[in-house]
Amino acid sequence: MTWEQKRQESYNHLNKYKDEISKEEYERIENTIGSQAIEDMFLTENEVYNLVRMEKGEISADELVAEYISDLRAS
Repeated sequence: MTWEQKRQESYNHLNKYKDEISKEEYERIENTIGSQAIEDMFLTENEVYNLVRMEKGEISADELVAEYISDLRAS
């Protein structure tokens, strides 16, 4: 898969949530995806979902880190 295809895949994940978030929230996440892609890091569907959750105020960064730690310990 090319760099562009990987980046587009991340944007496709975000598009699934387009109707659930405001234009400003969408653009912030879109910018994050682009910034990560510049560094050759491409966001997975789960990572995009978590950014959406944070933008919507459903979870804080600290709570998200705690979830990741809990998941790591469980595996």
